[in-house]
Amino acid sequence: MKPLLEYIKNQYHFKLVERRGDYAIFAGNKPDKDNTNWEVIHLRVTTEGSRIVHDPKTNTDIPISWEAHERPPSDNEWGNHGWTCLTKETALIRLNALTQTLTQQPPTHEPTRPAIL
Repeated sequence: MKPLLEYIKNQYHFKLVERRGDYAIFAGNKPDKDNTNWEVIHLRVTTEGSRIVHDPKTNTDIPISWEAHERPPSDNEWGNHGWTCLTKETALIRLNALTQTLTQQPPTHEPTRPAIL
């Protein structure tokens, strides 16, 4: 499967900064802007597949295929699987909140032993 290391969205070129499990921070830059956009996203997988696409210009059917790959959220999934942050620090806070359950150890319960008298 092809991992998501970079993508382009709204003319911003996003590159992976940090990843934890299925969550990651990407930094995005635009050629005509000085600022950096920070996105925290939940990575999901598009499975391998293929289909036929009709090209109306040539009136031919063209087979296309793709390998399994990770993808960023669509615009409709924003807010549920993707979040925009103004700084790297706030992106790290969001990533920590989302991945807290991934890094927490389950509580340990020591067996109770009867007191020896």
